Amino acid sequence: MPALVAPGAEFTFTNGGEEVHEMIIIQVVEGETRTLEEILALPEEESDALVAQFMGVLIDTPSGDTFNPEGESTTITVTEPGRYAVVCFLPQGLDEETFETATAEADPNAEGPPPFPEGTPHALLGMAEEFTVQEA
Repeated sequence: MPALVAPGAEFTFTNGGEEVHEMIIIQVVEGETRTLEEILALPEEESDALVAQFMGVLIDTPSGDTFNPEGESTTITVTEPGRYAVVCFLPQGLDEETFETATAEADPNAEGPPPFPEGTPHALLGMAEEFTVQEA
């Protein structure tokens, strides 16, 4: 992950692991000085308040199926200058079969992700990075 990108940078996602992963990109509120690690350690309500803008989510399975649960594009573009984070909140140990079953059985009218098995979110295991969007 580059530390600095220009506005208009496009992100795609390929999973090289044996578990299902997601790539969520968010813009952090301007002026926030805590590290990403510190932000991730906050209660969910507090950390959610530090999201200036949700840019998108891409999910990729070990078999190579990349999809966007919120649309058709498999690219996320960042256009606004600022601080961003890339995280995966799916739980450790989530295999493709369990993911597909939970997704198929999920209520399509429910907000948020399907109920996956309990596990430590990948973001808390190091799958979290920051970058800055800045004019060249």
